[in-house]
Amino acid sequence: MRLTTATYHTPSGNTPHRKGITPDVVVTIDEISRQNFEKRCRLDSLSADERNVIEAWKDPVMEAAIQVLKK
Repeated sequence: MRLTTATYHTPSGNTPHRKGITPDVVVTIDEISRQNFEKRCRLDSLSADERNVIEAWKDPVMEAAIQVLKK
């Protein structure tokens, strides 16, 4: 019998098992952004006008990630 186990380790050598990972950048999401994100996940069920609004919306989490990568 062979038993294989695996664990994930972050680049710093820590394992997130049972404790999770604390983000380096915390982004607060307001209710409108949360609703827009949910709508973006189901674009095919929106009207053309709603789709245009959602496609123009800037995701604050994505924008924060882009800013971190630009540094």
